[in-house]
Amino acid sequence: MRRTEVTNAILETLQTNVPSVPWTSKVSGVATSNSVEGTVACDSVSFEYDSKDISVVANATYYVYIVDLNSTVDVDGLADEVFQCLNNDDLGGVLIVGDVVRINYGLAPGKPKSSAVLLEYRVKYYDN
Repeated sequence: MRRTEVTNAILETLQTNVPSVPWTSKVSGVATSNSVEGTVACDSVSFEYDSKDISVVANATYYVYIVDLNSTVDVDGLADEVFQCLNNDDLGGVLIVGDVVRINYGLAPGKPKSSAVLLEYRVKYYDN
C-alpha cells in the first residue's frame, strides 16, 4: 500500500512550505505540546478497481491538525499556508489530485483567537 509514501509526501510538503510548525505523523489523533504542533493523520482509505486495466485508485482522507494550546501563534494564518501548499496539488506526482475540502477552527475559552485548526484533506492516488 502506498499510503505511507503519500503520508511522507504530505509531511515533506508541509515541512518545506510551513517550516514554522514542527510536523509529525500519527496513526490517529493529534499531538499536543506547550508550543504550536502540527499533525498529519490518515483517517480512511477506500479503493476503486478498474476492470479494463488492473489499476487500483485509492481515495484517502487525511486530517491535518495545527494546535497551539497557548494561543500564541496565528493558527488561522498557518491554516491559510497549509491550504495554499496542499490544495489542488499532486505533491510532485505522488497523487492524482489532493484537495482541502474543509477547515474547522477551534477557539479556547477566554482566548481572542483560534488555538486549533483541523483541515480535511482528500487525496486520490494509484495504489499499484
